[in-house]
Amino acid sequence: MFRVTTKVEGWVEKLFVNVTGQEVKRGDPLLTIYSPELFSAQREYLIALQTQDKLTGSATGGVDLMTAARRRLQLWDISDEQIQKLEKTARSKRR
Repeated sequence: MFRVTTKVEGWVEKLFVNVTGQEVKRGDPLLTIYSPELFSAQREYLIALQTQDKLTGSATGGVDLMTAARRRLQLWDISDEQIQKLEKTARSKRR
C-alpha cells in the first residue's frame, strides 16, 4: 500500500480502484483529477506559445514567457511527452 499525493490542488473525478488494498500494476490508472490550477497552466503555456510565434525575431519576451510556462508544467511532473501532445493538439485537458 502506498499513499498517493498530488502536487496540485483539485478533486477526484473518477476512481479506478474499488477497495483499499486492491492490487494494481505499475502504470495502471488510479484516478482522474480535475485541477483548475493545472488547467490554467496548460492554457498559459498555449498562450505563451502563440505569443512566442508572434514575437519571433523581435524580442526574447515570448521565449522567456514560454520557457517559464513550460517549466511550471514540468514542476508538476507533467512529462515532456505530455507537453508535446499539448503543443500538437493545442487543447488543454480537463483531467
